[in-house]
Amino acid sequence: MTAPAPNLLRRRTTSAPAVTGGATSGAGASLPSEILAQTCRRIYSVGVAFALLWTIPLLLFLLVAPHVDTLPMLAAQLWPMPGAAISGTGLATSILLLVVSPRLSRHPEVQLFLGSAFLVVTAFLFGLLEYWYPDLNRPQATFIGIAILAYSSIVPNEPGRTLAVGLLAATMAPLAFIITLLRGVQVDFSWFTLLLAFLPNYVCALLSTIPAKIIRQLGAQVKKARELGSYRLEELLGKGGMGEVYKASHQLLARHAAVKLIQVGAFCFKVIF
Repeated sequence: MTAPAPNLLRRRTTSAPAVTGGATSGAGASLPSEILAQTCRRIYSVGVAFALLWTIPLLLFLLVAPHVDTLPMLAAQLWPMPGAAISGTGLATSILLLVVSPRLSRHPEVQLFLGSAFLVVTAFLFGLLEYWYPDLNRPQATFIGIAILAYSSIVPNEPGRTLAVGLLAATMAPLAFIITLLRGVQVDFSWFTLLLAFLPNYVCALLSTIPAKIIRQLGAQVKKARELGSYRLEELLGKGGMGEVYKASHQLLARHAAVKLIQVGAFCFKVIF
């Protein structure tokens, strides 16, 4: 039996999951590195989903609407402009997210900020569509609220940041309404109807913190599971039939070490033979 290498700490445990990096400061500080990496990869999926979502109204405004004799009131008010322009802008921002996000894979904090900015811009575009010619006497569409909930479920962040971004995105609806008033559009409204129109988006912003809190609790459990006494696992260095070797850091001493996790079955096999 070969002697263990220096600085190798052997623990009898089951195989640990691969860890892609250490704790990350900034936007995702409360998330372990592997969960943070998955979260950032989902930003690309968000770009794909919204790119497809914006393509549909763009095609309707450019190709379908000119050949339809009677359009719904909202579509008739937005065709061809500003409906096509807003949809085209939404598609362009989605494509921009698809191009830029993978290039920031080594900077998860910047990726999360980019995703949050994308949500706010998307909410503003939805607000323009919904309130270009608003009729507050009928129920308003809640595309902004849907976008807030969908994004927070796919790309969870810290609860505080999730709430702040959600509230900012919800505020895009009043901002779009103010722009409509500044354009000189006559709107029959009262403060009560405005409350009914804008409140659902803010409720969605509050609800968006629920998945963020769940992910944070799971992240805390993962962090605790990665702690081996005074050592914290950071990066997977190699793996083989006996187990896996991780780069680790001592939580009290300013030094690094290599921690080898040996599978229980493999450990017993080596002792017997």
